[in-house]
Amino acid sequence: MKKIYAFACLAALCLTTQALDRPTTPAGAPKDGGQYILVNAYTPTGYMAKTSWDSALYFLGESDSNYEDNAFTAVLGDDGTWSFVYYATEQSITENEDGTSDTTTVDVAYYIGVPSGTCNVYPTLTDPVTWTVSEGNISGFYWLAPASGSKSESIGLPMHLNSGGQYFVISEESDATWYPDYAGGTIYTLENEYDGGEYEVDETGRALFADSTSWNWAFIAVGDVPEHMALYEVYNQLVSYEEYLAVDGYETGFQASYDAALAIYQGSEFNWEDDCQTIIDLLSLKVDYYELIEDAKAYDDADAALTNAISNAETSFQTITSINELESAISTLQDAIDAFVLGSGDLTALGTNMSFEDLTAQDGATTTGVAAPPVGWDIYINGTQVTTAAEVTAAGVTGWHGVNADAVNQDGSYAFGIWNSGIPTYQISQTIEGLENGTYVVTAWLMVGANTSGSRRTTQRLFGNYNATYFASAEEYDEEELDVPEVHAYANLTEPTTDTELQELSVRAYVYDGTLTFGIKTDANIAAALRTSSNSAGGDGWFKCDNFTIQQEGYVGEDAAEVANYFIDQFAAYRYEEMYSGLQEQIEEVLSTYTSVDATTDAEAINTIITSLASLLDEVAESVEAYADLWDAIDNGYNNADEYAYYSGFDDYVALIEEAEAGWEDGTYTTEEVAEVITSIGEALVELQKSGIAIGEYLSIIQNPSFEDLSNQGGTESSGSVAPPAGWDLYINGQLCTSAADYSSAGASLGWCGINSGDALSDAIDDDGNEISVQYTDGTHLWGIWAGTIPEVQLSQTFVGVPAGTYTLSADVMVEYNWAGDCTTTQRIFGNSYIQMWGEESYYEDELLPEDVLEAKAYADSTHLTYAGYICSSDYEQVCHSLRAMSITFGVDETGEMTIGFRTNGTRPNTSVSDVTGQGWFKVDNFQLFFESEDIPTAINSTAISEGACQLVGQQYFAPNGAQVSAPLKGVTLIKNIFSDGSVRTTKIYR
Repeated sequence: MKKIYAFACLAALCLTTQALDRPTTPAGAPKDGGQYILVNAYTPTGYMAKTSWDSALYFLGESDSNYEDNAFTAVLGDDGTWSFVYYATEQSITENEDGTSDTTTVDVAYYIGVPSGTCNVYPTLTDPVTWTVSEGNISGFYWLAPASGSKSESIGLPMHLNSGGQYFVISEESDATWYPDYAGGTIYTLENEYDGGEYEVDETGRALFADSTSWNWAFIAVGDVPEHMALYEVYNQLVSYEEYLAVDGYETGFQASYDAALAIYQGSEFNWEDDCQTIIDLLSLKVDYYELIEDAKAYDDADAALTNAISNAETSFQTITSINELESAISTLQDAIDAFVLGSGDLTALGTNMSFEDLTAQDGATTTGVAAPPVGWDIYINGTQVTTAAEVTAAGVTGWHGVNADAVNQDGSYAFGIWNSGIPTYQISQTIEGLENGTYVVTAWLMVGANTSGSRRTTQRLFGNYNATYFASAEEYDEEELDVPEVHAYANLTEPTTDTELQELSVRAYVYDGTLTFGIKTDANIAAALRTSSNSAGGDGWFKCDNFTIQQEGYVGEDAAEVANYFIDQFAAYRYEEMYSGLQEQIEEVLSTYTSVDATTDAEAINTIITSLASLLDEVAESVEAYADLWDAIDNGYNNADEYAYYSGFDDYVALIEEAEAGWEDGTYTTEEVAEVITSIGEALVELQKSGIAIGEYLSIIQNPSFEDLSNQGGTESSGSVAPPAGWDLYINGQLCTSAADYSSAGASLGWCGINSGDALSDAIDDDGNEISVQYTDGTHLWGIWAGTIPEVQLSQTFVGVPAGTYTLSADVMVEYNWAGDCTTTQRIFGNSYIQMWGEESYYEDELLPEDVLEAKAYADSTHLTYAGYICSSDYEQVCHSLRAMSITFGVDETGEMTIGFRTNGTRPNTSVSDVTGQGWFKVDNFQLFFESEDIPTAINSTAISEGACQLVGQQYFAPNGAQVSAPLKGVTLIKNIFSDGSVRTTKIYR
């Protein structure tokens, strides 16, 4: 698509202060039946949306992409007024005389209006509402005012943005709280002269806003939204760029780029999809070039090379206008600055955003929530790099993560930090390359503070390459708990009772390959800090930091030797550990080649030692850890063998354990092969357990049934969002998730997803009437999910080769009545096609039930779908804080396939119950499986069609992409059920 959009004519290559006209947007007067979103003249790169909690209209930023969901239809009335209507498809239920009901779908019209009791604009009124549309005072924009059907006090008043520039409101003389208009200054009304000032009135005597810009609204067709946003981004860029046209000494250069941008925009071949970004990049680079020149001129002691580079840059600035030229010029000047800095000793300028004054990654604002990594810095959580706020949250940090002003002695205005009830293994760092080898002193200001609940010190430390300085003194740490590989030093600082006080510390970082990586590391390891109990208020391991600096000291033999000897000592310590034999041989070679070094050893020789040993040490450490895990698996294997000595699979299981032990002793397995062996031991245990399945006994085949294995979340409890529990498959919105990062890609933002001990209870009783004080029902932990909006969730385990027959699955489940209200939706346990719902049968409306529940309900027998009968209300508030027993008896046919677990979603299956935040959430514990009998339930292969039973005569299986497969897949499988009457019904299952 090629269109020409003109700004005001500007004389080429002439200085100008002439204001730009707004671009001609792909907008115009509304047309009857057209579908639009509204865009406001004051914030033209935002678009209309609805709040999730009350549907009030508000603005989202241009980066959001769901504007298609907020389009309305414009309807022209006979009297010249307009209605703006959302059409929603809803279900209508008609009750018949015979007790049956018919369900049909209808389109319901929701009219945009101003309900009584508010000044906000809503699309929730079901009675007709009309508006007048008149030309605004900006071309292409219109004024909108209610004509009828809205709150009477709003009739005839213009719609505009509120003082926060977010919500659509109608001002009222009787309600001054909506003043001032977002675009204007102080507003005065006839009834109330604020601040004793003057005010203006229109011809009717009504008070006027100081500035009516935000009265102007454009009707943008959905398909034209991207074009509109792109055009206005260029417009805003040009408007903001005009301030540079008068910068003393740079006027000609800025004007040249300004004119070049206009030439692109006004060209006959202009294409908004490509050229808008070109213009933005061109203008941004020119500003970057100017700022870099000014930064370079700030070096008072600049040498001849840098002075010459600055002079050349000032000359080229006046004429170059292409992106390639600007990028090359910026790179040339930056190289000259770097060369000068490298010779000055103070290398702080080589770092980026060293005092966190650049808030670009937080949209220019401070935060008390969770933000993306700050500009120039890399964030690693539990060893995985995160790059967005969503990834930080998905990795389990849901408290505070970002830059704000909450420190008393920061450099500049801001400091960075992290707070979470449970701090993960965390690193913030950046890397500088191309340095001379030698010692660099990295200094930073760090906050490690206690509170009234006690210490929060763990392993907070400043690091540079393999050197690290811990916050406190050496006597305040357990050396064996501290990270390796790392050369430890100590700042000897005292932890004050504060959330704001930063203290200075430094680390002597040795650079051996031209690269320096520096920053802050931490975790929640209280044992490392010689503490025996966690802080009851949370936050163990948190910190704030600021004001990083780097000083070059040159080659210092003592520092180099310390790092080299550290590596040599580490290999000596690993010498007799169990590991892969190939690595063991390399260790012997290392120790025969290197003994020790001192400050007099040649620098090149020391650097060679460090370079050659650093990567090898990582491999050795991983192998030693893997072999330790393998031994644990072998040891547990022998214990399991004792427990199941009379099972028929005993001999095969023991043979596998003995083979693994021989490989462990001989160092046969690589690190990757160890993981495979451990997996095979776990799978063999399941087979052993299945070989002894006996009627009338509880089965031990469920892995991690009470969530006491916290290995998938680092061995610690979590109130954030962490990986799925060990032994379980977790599906979010139908997608199998194996890590916390997967939740976001599955379309879910989870506040809590993990194992912890639950909440303390008071005045709660269990199913037997006993008072209880804890939520968990077996062991000391439970698992659950919480989010403001609960997605489709399935937690399950699948087994094959189990005996056909009848089984009973039980679990303890919490469905909360909390501050928001009743959280009951579709929480349910299941075994194959059998389901038990949490609530009473009367709570659930058939047409709103999930597909698997409808499938269970369709079976001819009454056991496929049962109800636990629990109630969530304020009358049962304490009951709903505790876990309640649920149980389902189900069948396994001759295929021997069994899938058991728990499901939920955030959709109300009851139209009479209001939605609340977090509806659908749950906690679960203590899964148990009991083998009732070898009798296969007769209804397992039959289903109800209309009023009678019809035999299932065949099934076909299909992958999600439609390809037919021979058997159900791991994950999602579509099943085409073929019945004896010729009917076909397609279902979906998860395994």
